[in-house]
Amino acid sequence: MTRLEFKTIVGKIIETDPARLAADTELRKLGGFDSLNILTLMIELDERFEIRLEPEEVAALKVYGDLERLMAAHGAPLTD
Repeated sequence: MTRLEFKTIVGKIIETDPARLAADTELRKLGGFDSLNILTLMIELDERFEIRLEPEEVAALKVYGDLERLMAAHGAPLTD
């Protein structure tokens, strides 16, 4: 999957323009990064990539780049 495709998925779930998602974008400052949308994101990653995030991993998410690193750590690196 490309970075742009992943940003589009994340943007749709957290209700933000994917163009706003840079590696250093603070997720908690985005209005749609709430508990319901975090759960939706976890389900989407599980269904699409069979990636099951642990609660500790989700709690550690600070910036968008952390999501991309999690993808790579779980065997689904993003391409340019």
